[in-house]
Amino acid sequence: MWILPFAGPLLIGTIANSLVIKGACPACRKQFAGYKNQMIRCASCGNIVWQPEGDSFGRDSRRTGSRKSKPEIIDVEFEEK
Repeated sequence: MWILPFAGPLLIGTIANSLVIKGACPACRKQFAGYKNQMIRCASCGNIVWQPEGDSFGRDSRRTGSRKSKPEIIDVEFEEK
C-alpha cells in the first residue's frame, strides 16, 4: 500500500509518454511535439510532420465507408538560385 504513492505517478507518466510523439521537422530541423492521434504541423515552417494512420487529408476513414482510395503523394525538390 505504501508503494502506490510512488508507483502511481511513474505509471501515469509512462502511459502519457506513449501517447506523445516528439521529433525534429525534416524541413527546418525545429523540434515538435504532439499527440499521436492528431495531425501535427511544425510551428516554424508549417509542414505536416505527423499524420495518424487512417486520417488522409482530414477525412475520417469511418465516414468513407467501403470506398478506400490511396492518397496521391507528390515528391517535390526545390532548387535555390
